[in-house]
Amino acid sequence: MDPVEAERSEPYQREMVLAQQECLRRTGLLAYSGLLSLSTNRLRFEPRGTLDRLVGAAEVQVRLEEIVALTYAKLEMVLGVQTRTGTQRFSGHGARRIYRRLQAYLDEKNGKQSIKRDFQSGERVIVCEFGQLNRPGEMNTKGEYLLTDRRLRFQPTGRLERGFDADNTLDIHLSQIKDFEFDPRHQILVIQASTIALGEEPVPFQITGGKVAEIHAHLAAWQHISEREAQGDETGNVEIHARSHSVEGAMHRGPLQTNGLITIGADSISFIPTGKLDVVLLSAKVIKIPFEEICAVVLKGWPSSGIYIRTAEQEVLMSTENLEKWFEELVIQLEDWLEHRTTLDDDDGVLGSALAGWRFAVERDALEGAAFSIPALYRVGPHELRAGILAQTRGEFRFAYTHQTKNEETFFVPISEIAREYTENKQDNEIRFRAFRARYCFTPAGGQQAVQQFWSRCRIPARVLRGTQLKRHGYSRLTGVGSFIRLTTGMGSVFESKPTWLLAHSDGIGVVAPGPAGKSRFTGQNLAIEIRRHDGVYEFDTVALWAELLPSSIKIDNRAEFHLLIVEAPDEVRIYNERRTFRVPTQVEIRAYEMVQLTEEGEEIPTTEIDAVNEDQPLQERKEDKPSEWTFGLETFLGTMVDLSAEGCGLRTMGPLEVGTRVSIDLTVEGRLLTLHARVVWAIPAQADGAPTTAGLEFQSLTQDQSNALTKVVMQMQREKLSDT
Repeated sequence: MDPVEAERSEPYQREMVLAQQECLRRTGLLAYSGLLSLSTNRLRFEPRGTLDRLVGAAEVQVRLEEIVALTYAKLEMVLGVQTRTGTQRFSGHGARRIYRRLQAYLDEKNGKQSIKRDFQSGERVIVCEFGQLNRPGEMNTKGEYLLTDRRLRFQPTGRLERGFDADNTLDIHLSQIKDFEFDPRHQILVIQASTIALGEEPVPFQITGGKVAEIHAHLAAWQHISEREAQGDETGNVEIHARSHSVEGAMHRGPLQTNGLITIGADSISFIPTGKLDVVLLSAKVIKIPFEEICAVVLKGWPSSGIYIRTAEQEVLMSTENLEKWFEELVIQLEDWLEHRTTLDDDDGVLGSALAGWRFAVERDALEGAAFSIPALYRVGPHELRAGILAQTRGEFRFAYTHQTKNEETFFVPISEIAREYTENKQDNEIRFRAFRARYCFTPAGGQQAVQQFWSRCRIPARVLRGTQLKRHGYSRLTGVGSFIRLTTGMGSVFESKPTWLLAHSDGIGVVAPGPAGKSRFTGQNLAIEIRRHDGVYEFDTVALWAELLPSSIKIDNRAEFHLLIVEAPDEVRIYNERRTFRVPTQVEIRAYEMVQLTEEGEEIPTTEIDAVNEDQPLQERKEDKPSEWTFGLETFLGTMVDLSAEGCGLRTMGPLEVGTRVSIDLTVEGRLLTLHARVVWAIPAQADGAPTTAGLEFQSLTQDQSNALTKVVMQMQREKLSDT
């Protein structure tokens, strides 16, 4: 296979890059300079020089499975990559470094064993450069240092400064680095490391060279990794999943500009000045901004092009060559940090509990009466990101900015105006919706779990019972047995159990809650309580007063694991349809076609032999059909759609329908014809001659366009129904 240009190949960005180095590509008597990148699937050369591109130098890729042999000439430092149709030649120190990583990766894929591997599986090369190492009691050693996402190594290069035949002078894991300090004036990095060979006491090493500032930046970015986040194996090796991104740039303060290295880490962004004049004359210092202190990130254009970062204490403007790419990298790291690293590992498991400072950095009124609140990042536009608290109160959602400026105010969105928005890539860690002809996008702390909590609350009740009405009837409508209870604290902590009971109490309502009475987690907290009953889901907001032992009238197993929580009587109780999405009544005549599955011999498979689901089966256990595996049968029938939701519908027809039957229905939505594949999850046969059969259908494998259309029409019908009442 010939090397192919990047534009005709599958996307390169989705692959993990193992190493990148500057080198020359040789074609006959000519040589082009560029960047040689090794990923898990291919080897790619990208020419960098404008003149090289003008004379015909093209971007080239070679897939790893097409490589027949590798050759390397040490004296000439020429790497030969041989495929079935030719050989690509690369030269320079960068080619030598790529050869070592490529050879190790191919040996790993081919199952070749070696006594000591140069690289571990999936190990990525971050920095590789010449320099000097000063060990205690020894002379300076010239060589080459190598920083990967797991280890730091220094190897002597010998007289010719080529090859790696000598033993390693230094080879330590990142977890063995106890401390490090960088002297920007003299460009010296001092590392305190302890190994079995060196002893338990940390030993200092001094490293000098052209890229020690970059090594320091990456080590600083990985400093957040603790023993709790490290994972060990039986051999004692520790694998640290670290990621950082460095780029050369500048920091602007008024008319002054300081050149340096910008590094985006897992929980901070740092700037290290690299110019000696800036350090000596301007007293430029290393700056590190933790993500938890960031209030706003904005990509600014001309005349002050750069990335504007605001915290409570300072405002910083940084610039680099590719601003948009660097901005997106920063946003990705911020969202990843918020999703995975901001929840403390405690018993409560409160989402975003490590960001208590954010709650004190917003206006008090914004969180008043909030039954649910969580730290989140608000994507104001394509080039702006804001930090704040997303809170839910009775009937509306609020977003309050942290350390908001004079021009910023907490904004409110009524729940009745929210329409969930789906995207093609289905970002499960984002909250997306439309309201008042505007689009909103939030990334909450806790990721998918927080998104599920948000949408579980973003509903409009079918009925609302007022507190005065409940009190008049002695709360009889509320008390009784429930099959399930969910208690959510004002900080977002969620507790679930089943079954439960609600009892009338002289001081309010008694709720059977999980946990012993002497160690109740809920006393004194604002609570949102959700209880599933036979006629729907009951939800109300209240305050927990105190906890008691269970009365003898309640018969429950493991009584020591539950207690009676006394809460204030609610002002209102909201009752929802027991559905994952809102259901609206309809009277629409439709035509349905029976769908069947065929064997390889073309025979129809009976419905009883096909796995069917029922309405009570958990959503995560249901396996959706693939419409392509089904074909039209011989049966077709007319029916009336009696209700509709974004995930299914109710159907009434004069013919019989069995659970597990698959049908295809044609539904016209806003002038568009939608062909929907569905299966019957429950059915009530006709009770008398001439009576209809009633069935519940669940839509299968909806496309994004179909899901958006159904969600939109259901929301419109929902608002019309509520406005009529």
